[in-house]
Amino acid sequence: MKNTFMERVASFIVDRRYLFIVLFIALCIFSIFTANSVHVDEDLTDYLPEEAETRQGLQIMDNEFITYGTARVMVSNVTFEQAEGIAEMLRGVDGVREVKIENDRAHYVGAAALFDVTFDGEKLDDVSARGVENVRNALRGYDTYISTEVGNPSGIILEKEMSAVSNLYLTTDDGSYGRSGMVTKCIEDLIAEGHEYDHCVAIGPMIMMKFCCLTTKKYGIKTVVSMNPIMVDGTGMCGACRLMVGDEVKFACVDGPEFDGHLVDFDLAMKRQTLYRTKEGEALLAYKEGKTHHGGCGECGGDR
Repeated sequence: MKNTFMERVASFIVDRRYLFIVLFIALCIFSIFTANSVHVDEDLTDYLPEEAETRQGLQIMDNEFITYGTARVMVSNVTFEQAEGIAEMLRGVDGVREVKIENDRAHYVGAAALFDVTFDGEKLDDVSARGVENVRNALRGYDTYISTEVGNPSGIILEKEMSAVSNLYLTTDDGSYGRSGMVTKCIEDLIAEGHEYDHCVAIGPMIMMKFCCLTTKKYGIKTVVSMNPIMVDGTGMCGACRLMVGDEVKFACVDGPEFDGHLVDFDLAMKRQTLYRTKEGEALLAYKEGKTHHGGCGECGGDR
């Protein structure tokens, strides 16, 4: 009986299985060494046809609507009349688009003036960065504090401030800034380097806190987590932030939001968070959890 095409293919693979195994291993090794050279375009609009209305609309928005870089500039020990003069001077600084100051408590209190400064470019543009430097130079001699995201990638705005009061370790997934790897790897690395810790406070996304707790539990490090990511109304009435801490039902808004991270059931909390996004899911949770669905008592009227 003549073998079918698929049977012949199967026989070919089986007869040369060791060759395929070697080829698979070689390809795996090749993939490991070339993974970092693969570029992933995460801008979904790049995959749309040029004539697509969505792409054209987004391009118009990018071209016509600019989110200018801004700064809040506080100058102390000046009168309001002096502050008005400073505002006029700043309007003439290269790179500055607009300066606002009003004679109200939001902008002038106790001999301190607060200026809202807008620059000529977006927050990561060179023209805005030069504008900040020009403003700083123009205000030399004054008691000045400047708060701005201009020239700073999001997330490291307070790097200098935090470094002044702590041992700060920044991490990025790809190592492009600070240490390479997630926060859990940073913890492992610091312990391997000889650092000793007896207390950890983890605040952030649920999945990060979960694996942070799994890591610290291995080393016996007491860990406190903040469960505010699952809070909604903050009064104990909606039931969104219900979680299990050990064998007890707790509500982040009224019992926390800080809890012993090693006792929190993160998997259940994340599952509830997903269900709670729909009315059907909320109703299902209310049915299953009964009187413990909200407030901890079931008598506060949160379900009515």
